[in-house]
Amino acid sequence: MTTDWRRLHPLTPWLRGWALTAVIIGFILNSLRNSYEETLELSRLTGIAGLLVIIAVVIILTTIYNLVWWLLARFRIGSETVDLTTGILARRHRSLRLDQLEAVDIVRPLIARALGLAELKLESAGGADSQLSLVYLKASYAEEVRAEILSRKSTSMASDGFCESPWRPPQNDRGGGDIPSYEHADPLFTVPPSWTIRSYLRTWEPWGSLLATATIIAMTITLDTYTGLFALLPFIYAMFHTFWKHIVTEMRFTGYVHDDGIQLKHGLTTHIKQSIPAQRIQAISLTQRLWWRKPDWWRISANIAGYSTSDDSTSRTLLVPVADPTLAKIALSAVMAEVTQAGNWELVQQAMNRGRISAPFTGSPRHARLFDPLGWAHQGYARSNFALIIRTGRLTRRVTIIPHDRIQGISVVAGPWDRVRDLATVSIHSTPGPASGRLNHLSTNDTGEFLTTQTSLISFGSLPSPTVVAHVHPQDPCPGP
Repeated sequence: MTTDWRRLHPLTPWLRGWALTAVIIGFILNSLRNSYEETLELSRLTGIAGLLVIIAVVIILTTIYNLVWWLLARFRIGSETVDLTTGILARRHRSLRLDQLEAVDIVRPLIARALGLAELKLESAGGADSQLSLVYLKASYAEEVRAEILSRKSTSMASDGFCESPWRPPQNDRGGGDIPSYEHADPLFTVPPSWTIRSYLRTWEPWGSLLATATIIAMTITLDTYTGLFALLPFIYAMFHTFWKHIVTEMRFTGYVHDDGIQLKHGLTTHIKQSIPAQRIQAISLTQRLWWRKPDWWRISANIAGYSTSDDSTSRTLLVPVADPTLAKIALSAVMAEVTQAGNWELVQQAMNRGRISAPFTGSPRHARLFDPLGWAHQGYARSNFALIIRTGRLTRRVTIIPHDRIQGISVVAGPWDRVRDLATVSIHSTPGPASGRLNHLSTNDTGEFLTTQTSLISFGSLPSPTVVAHVHPQDPCPGP
């Protein structure tokens, strides 16, 4: 099995280092502009030619640095690990074990896509520093490397005695060998661009930023001072950030059926393609904002095993940015098919409907309204034969779906005021992610029933029982049995 070291694409250091080169040149020009007298003296000695020589020297030195960096940067796909070595003076070696590999995603920023390049992002289970990025590879070669990594992962797991079947890349109808691409098949779902735009306009962020901007401009004109215009920068940044997040990164959101899960592709300037196996989905979160109720739109995210809580984790744990109940059922059928079956889906629909909690859901008692006057009548839980379904929120509604066999722990918290009102809060622990299993202000009787019944539904095979922790005052008994 070949384990030779390979090089990244020759354009990699330029795409990584162009910003630094621009900053250095800008610093030189800015220093000359700010030092007017020195600029005049410099112009008398060297003139424009001297200035160009300085810039040329910077470019030459940067070119040499980038070339050496590229010559020393290498990666290797072994039988057990993927290794990456970078750096010139300070050498850095990263190694990611194939048996801990959780995700292999392809990311194509705008400039890289224009040059036919792609980033291969590998992520393993454990820690915030669990990523390894191959930046950059030729786009077609990135697909081949991804297929090779997944194939060796399956071979490695099979040789270690795991029951997971070997991964087999599908045949690409357009040639190019066995490449894991589903884009040429009919998509499972596609989010209409009009939904993406309208869902963004139905949030408070753009309108709040516009209102704040208009207020500052009006105050600046009234007070006849322009120093307040600097206060506009945070609001302009906020508008740009939310626009980029909701429109640019979530536009053209498409899902394809994967061998054992779903493959997602989205992005207007930066193309992101990720494959999510169904077995890594630990919990599902459906969120509906206040202004999304009339079209009945929901945002669907998931807790995915192995994904670190990094800056881009929000976009990587997103399953569908905006969906009506029909589209939501289609998307969930690919990652948690049991939820869409008869009996389970009816409970999910009931949790998604408006109105107060009703049977078979168990909610907060009436005396809990003192602690949560808006949400107490709209929060509760129900069980199906497959999952625990939790509904919370009055203004922003949330539905959380956690399969019984993927619950990692249960904790009960009863503060002094809760105990006075005979209440307790139950937290269901999952992997880090947007789905939060929290049952606020249950009665102590319902809390005891929940612990007794829920722990019996969790099947861990040979593993120990789930962790159940109760946090109460040391002098007080634990609420419920």
